[in-house]
Amino acid sequence: QGLACVRAVREAFPDLIITLDANQSFSPRDVEELRAYDGLGIGWIEEPLVVDRALGGCERAFRRLASLQRTLATPICLDESFVNGEEAARALAYPELRCVTVKIGKFGGIQRALEFVHRALAEGREVCMSGMYDTGISRFVHAAFQTLPGVVIPGDLGATDRYFDVDLTEPAYTAPDGIITLNAPGHDYGIGCSLAPRALAAHRQRR
Repeated sequence: QGLACVRAVREAFPDLIITLDANQSFSPRDVEELRAYDGLGIGWIEEPLVVDRALGGCERAFRRLASLQRTLATPICLDESFVNGEEAARALAYPELRCVTVKIGKFGGIQRALEFVHRALAEGREVCMSGMYDTGISRFVHAAFQTLPGVVIPGDLGATDRYFDVDLTEPAYTAPDGIITLNAPGHDYGIGCSLAPRALAAHRQRR
């Protein structure tokens, strides 16, 4: 069913960059279906294989994904197979794994994430910026990372109103027509926003 949907999108939009996020939904028995995506010009497929971290953790996941990548033309992108910066760095030992999703919180903050991005790019990997259920505070930082030299593949950086009725930042983080504005007038420095006092007061749990 997924393959048919992707084929339909490709036929309707022959020049569109299409990326897929499998969220570890395929098993080794589904390799032939994964190979079928090679003919559709997919940018990358994120985390295709189901992984039980209790059985070998990230190293087992990386070995399996590297082995699969040797049989696929479509690049595999890492995300759930690592949970912190130390594990992400271990993925760089596998040259087959060419693409890594960076979520700054998983790396422990801006500096550690920045160090990993520079290292990954220096080793010829591609970086995809993405987030989780982030407020605008985090989204503005992720969008700033997207402007780094070498971070050229499209990130998953949609507006926060997909998750929250009210954001905590002024201005709110939006992406009208896919356009993100960093450092709008009045927010010329820093990450491009300030805290919205009323929104923060409405959600504050401790004072």
